[in-house]
Amino acid sequence: MGGETMTHTGIKLRIRPEYEGRQTFKAILFHPMEDGTRRDPRTQARIPANYLEHVAVSIDTRLCFEAALSAEISRNPFIAFTLARPVMEGQILRVSVVDNHGRERIFEQSIRFDENATFFYNEPEKDTTVPRLAPRTGPNCPSASR
Repeated sequence: MGGETMTHTGIKLRIRPEYEGRQTFKAILFHPMEDGTRRDPRTQARIPANYLEHVAVSIDTRLCFEAALSAEISRNPFIAFTLARPVMEGQILRVSVVDNHGRERIFEQSIRFDENATFFYNEPEKDTTVPRLAPRTGPNCPSASR
């Protein structure tokens, strides 16, 4: 993948028991999801496109969830689904994300449940130098002053 690393992605996820013994997977993928049309308010330079195109979740080697994303998805996408089969302690959870530059980031962790039968994993964003931009405004975007 060109030796480059994807520095703007972190993840926070949880697997927990729900109704009738089913388990749900919920995750927030911390990513700016820039579509390439906005400008930096200080320099007026165009902010380059930087968004996730693909996410896959597998347990051990079994693919559980796969989705194609695009630039139209909001910052820090949230994904959730119900697992078809129960997850067991010690299995390996793998979340793979690929951005629009072809860079892949893999989060891999052995599953360990707490006393509430919940698995929790948090890996924050690696790069905190991403500029904090003003919210999007326009006729189709709600503004904070409305």
